[in-house]
Amino acid sequence: CLLALSHSRQMDNSLAILWGDEGCDDFPANQLTRQQLCGQVMLMANTLDSTLSTGNVIASDMPMTLTAVVIYLAVLLSGRVVGTIADSLAAREIATRLCVFKAKVIFTQDSRVRGGLQFPLYSQVAEAAP
Repeated sequence: CLLALSHSRQMDNSLAILWGDEGCDDFPANQLTRQQLCGQVMLMANTLDSTLSTGNVIASDMPMTLTAVVIYLAVLLSGRVVGTIADSLAAREIATRLCVFKAKVIFTQDSRVRGGLQFPLYSQVAEAAP
């Protein structure tokens, strides 16, 4: 998807991402084609283009999900810089990284699941906000 639009494989239906959801080991894996991935990335990149300046740092405090991959690729495609933050950090460490990055925006989610347990993410990020 990050290749030039004229690239012949840009919009094909070959498999781009194969993933399983946490705690759903008995279910079939999810699939996303290159065309679907490109569509999602372009939508997000266009949104970033309409709201932020090129070169701005956009932080991401998320587990490695499809959404996180789309955000990461869209940030790069739109000419912004990604500042990744481990989803296991406490609010104080998140705040430190946000200050170092000088992030204009941060993407996160409500919580993450590990070993069947839910751990807060949004509340950690909200607590870290300057």
